[in-house]
Amino acid sequence: MKTYLAVIECVIEYNHKFLIIRRPNNSQQAAGLLSLPGGTVEALDEAHRYDMLRNAVKREIFEELGFHLEDPIDYVLTSYFVDNKGRHVIDSIFHHKLTSMPIIIPSPIEVPAYYWMTIEEINNAPHAPEWLKKYIGAAHPRLV
Repeated sequence: MKTYLAVIECVIEYNHKFLIIRRPNNSQQAAGLLSLPGGTVEALDEAHRYDMLRNAVKREIFEELGFHLEDPIDYVLTSYFVDNKGRHVIDSIFHHKLTSMPIIIPSPIEVPAYYWMTIEEINNAPHAPEWLKKYIGAAHPRLV
């Protein structure tokens, strides 16, 4: 029987730009690459039985970037892949459009750098993997 690792990520948009982070070079997944903020669903997210994935998004954004996301946080898609450790990953992507610029306090361990990037900048960035481009395109198909 397979077991799955549940992962959530969020396309965060403000003023036609997207909040992109760089994963640490020693990261277990996507080391050194540009990425959406997010992470794994944890046991403490079970406290929100009927909306645990959105609450995991809120928790991860606060842990990685130091600000609170407010609703609405919209579901975009779920993808499946096997990671570099052989784990079966279910990756759920969400989208949130900010109404004001947040004060970002990045976690020094999890987020060595962050950027506000347009879709064109993301598409041309050398460390932007194809899945990042696809996830943003799925959240905003009119931009790709």
